[in-house]
This record gives sequence, C-alpha cells and structure tokens, in this order.
Amino acid sequence: MSRASAWRRVRAATHLVESSQGLICTHDLQGTLMSVNPAALKVLGYTNDEVVGRPMVDMLSPSVRDQFAGYLERIRTAHSDTGLMLVVGKDGAEHVWQYHNVTISETDPPYVLGHAQDVTELRAAQEQLRRLSLTDELTGVRNRRGFFTLAEQLLRKVTAITSPPELCVVYVDVDGLKRVNDAHGHDAGSAVIVAAADVLTNTFRAADIVARLGGDEFVVLAAVPPPAEDMILERLQHHQDAFNARSDRPYALSLSVGFAYLDGRELPMLDDAVKRADAAMYVHKRSKAASR
Repeated sequence: MSRASAWRRVRAATHLVESSQGLICTHDLQGTLMSVNPAALKVLGYTNDEVVGRPMVDMLSPSVRDQFAGYLERIRTAHSDTGLMLVVGKDGAEHVWQYHNVTISETDPPYVLGHAQDVTELRAAQEQLRRLSLTDELTGVRNRRGFFTLAEQLLRKVTAITSPPELCVVYVDVDGLKRVNDAHGHDAGSAVIVAAADVLTNTFRAADIVARLGGDEFVVLAAVPPPAEDMILERLQHHQDAFNARSDRPYALSLSVGFAYLDGRELPMLDDAVKRADAAMYVHKRSKAASR
C-alpha cells in the first residue's frame, strides 16, 4: 500500500471517529485519556483541552472510582472489557455509559480504544418501569408483586443474622367499601382506599412494607416482636380517628385487622403467614359486626 493510500485511510478513520454519534475515546494502559471524540465531549460538556491528558478515573463518579483499578487490570490481562461506567459531566450530572473497550496492541506503546453508548435515559426508564411494576397505581404503596418481592428480600437478609427478628404480618381490610361505592360512586370508593393507604403509611415505619393486595385489602410486613397487636391497633386507631375528624365526607373510614407472626428464618412460611393474618382479620371483622 502506498503512503498516499495509507494516509487516506487514516484520514477516513479520523473523520469516522469525529463524525460518529457514538462515544469514542482512547487512553493509555495507565488510564490517561489520549483522545475523546466530539460526541462524547458534547454529552459531558467539556472541551478537548479540558479532558485530554487527564486521568480517566477523574471523569468517573466518586462512588465507582475504586473500581477503576480492576477495570485497568482486566484491560491489561484480557485485552478487552465490557460493562457500565458512571461518568460525571462538567455540570456534575451523572451519565450511565455502556462500554466495550479493547486494547490495540499493534502500536508501540499499546493503547485502549473505547466505544460507549449513553444509556442514562434508558436506565432511568427501566428503573421507572421496575418501580411501577412494584407499586399500586392508585395509592402509591406497593402492590402484591412489590410486597412479596421486597418481603422475600428482607427475609433473605435477616436469615444471615444470628438472632433474626420476629416479623409481624398485618392484614387489613376496608370496612363497608361496597356501601360507599353503591351510595356515593366509585370515585368515593377510590378515595376511601387512598385514605386507608395513607393511614397505614402513617401508622407504620418507613422500613416496614405496606402494600395493597387488590380491591380493599392491604398487607404489611413489620419487624416487631410479639405481642404487638395492641401497640399497632392503638397507632392505627389514632391515625384513623385523625382522618375521620378532619374529613368532610359523609362516611367514616373503618379498618378490620388481623395479625400473624413468623420467625425471620421462615422464608417459605411467608405466604402461610399472610393467609393466617387474613383469617384473623375476618375474625376481627365478624366480631365488629356482631357488636353493632
């Protein structure tokens, strides 16, 4: 190949990198940036002079900088690496880059060619979808899937503790929801469900898992030792009364409650504990009806 042909190929490759919408950079095997293409500079808000010659680790979020040495080791030994990188722009905003970097060994000294795609918005959208998939749309508390997903995560954590805590499952049903729907319409019924969720959120701690299973039924997993019924009922009644006192609706919020306990080691027993709490809730509901 003639020198003119080789020069044309170099010019074409340079033009391709500079005009690419992909995020491209090069750095040496010590992690010092050698070049950054315009697309990457635009995303980060830097000029070429502000980044070339800087340690690449300086461009990363402080939360992941301790991982950079491992990245360099993989590049040196395996000659390639793929993953996610948390990069900080000039304005302080964090960007999630999905990268595939390879070592170019044909030169002396060798260097690393990096290709990346900014997936910040995609990751945010995925997180939003994940959050929505675990959240009840009407009330903002967890839904059935969210409850069992988070409860099982909690149980896996506490099984590693020498003396795992006793956990209390609280099953809650909204009294008279059908009457509210029939007399005042479904919007009023929805408002009652939202009010019940608010009362439960205020009654329990942020670390407790409050969820709506569907319809007028809620469940809570709380790390409290038995006997906790009186304490929970007292707090629940306080918040329920406070809601009714300030409400201008022609109906009162009323909740029936059932309790069941399980040891922190009893991951397979979670579903059984929910069923036991559900059965106890119906006993409470019947006793309230009989006393009227």
